[in-house]
Amino acid sequence: MFAWVRRKLVKVGVRWHINRKFKRYGRMTELKIDNERRTIEATVMLKGETSPIQIRCAQYELKMNGEAVSLTIGDVSVSREWMSLVAAEFLKNRSISLPAGVAKWLKLVL
Repeated sequence: MFAWVRRKLVKVGVRWHINRKFKRYGRMTELKIDNERRTIEATVMLKGETSPIQIRCAQYELKMNGEAVSLTIGDVSVSREWMSLVAAEFLKNRSISLPAGVAKWLKLVL
């Protein structure tokens, strides 16, 4: 039961930090992290959009280097075709340094 509570707190914390950092673009309404399948699914409501956008990252890898945490996404898809193409070009198989606030929450599940 403690593991479930910890996972829930991590998702809430990560979502809060992402929403705070990117609030000028919109907000994340849902976040699912599956450590066993190595997938991340998010629902975002971006400003100017009339319906939510689904984002799915597969085969992700988190790496710790001291206090820093980086995320590498093996595959990414978005419910908007053009966004999926951009995400694949700029995110797929690239290391992304995560903000300290997000890294702090993710370290709880590493």
